[in-house]
Amino acid sequence: MRSTMKWIALAVATLPVHLVLVLALIGVPKPPAISAKGIGRVGWRPVLDDAGQLWRSRESKSLINWMPDGSGLLIQGRRMILDARLHTLSTAAGEPVFLPQIPRNVSGVHGDLGREYMVLAWDTDGDEQSRLYRWDLRDTDPVLLTSESELAQFGALEPDGPRIAYVSTRRNGTDFDVYVMDPLVPGSDRPILEVEGMWRVAGTGALRHISDDTDGAVRHGSPQWSRDGTALYYFSDRAKEFSHLRRLDLRTGDETVLSEEIPWDVSSIQQTGDGDLLLIGVNEDGRTRH
Repeated sequence: MRSTMKWIALAVATLPVHLVLVLALIGVPKPPAISAKGIGRVGWRPVLDDAGQLWRSRESKSLINWMPDGSGLLIQGRRMILDARLHTLSTAAGEPVFLPQIPRNVSGVHGDLGREYMVLAWDTDGDEQSRLYRWDLRDTDPVLLTSESELAQFGALEPDGPRIAYVSTRRNGTDFDVYVMDPLVPGSDRPILEVEGMWRVAGTGALRHISDDTDGAVRHGSPQWSRDGTALYYFSDRAKEFSHLRRLDLRTGDETVLSEEIPWDVSSIQQTGDGDLLLIGVNEDGRTRH
């Protein structure tokens, strides 16, 4: 019995060698031939069209913001066709100046005329932990304002002072508390409101509810002050099928729906410099129209 087990173990151990010898004697069978029968010709037109569109887009530029010191514009342009990066532009016919110190994944650029800096936001290596930075314009490197362990989102610039307001998950990693800080003094930040859930800052001033807890699941968005500071513009779907543009009079508390006749969701709001006109974007069947 013991001798039989030894022979079985030897056969199992040498099985790969036997298989190699068999394949060497009879040859390795050929795989079935690959045939292009029934496959139509692949057209180059879509490929050429896409390549042409990319080539044409290399000259495209988009306005990001005014330079707060009045020196020109901050624009986004393409480098090497695919690489969209920030540049400064001092004159209409001038050559854009590339800003290599600002990464391509910058997600927020905030400034105001008269300030000598802008507040930027971006994450690191796609970790979705957005941090705030102060950029002192020109060729200076941005200065980190919030820690790498928190998710911070810019809120507003103080209209008559040096501070900014923003929200951050610093306290517990989940809730977006409200903080204020002087960007020129990193470390001067202090919390002013502890909250539960996700909050955003639309401006500075006294805390005031503009919606009721009994409204249920309501969507609000794009809040911004009127130029004279007496009203708040925003969109909301409260008691409506679609998100409409609304104006809240901060003195009387009266709210007016301004886009009642548009049967689509308002997705963005922008004002002209003097506040006389509003430009709104609506989501019409998946396409944005203004």
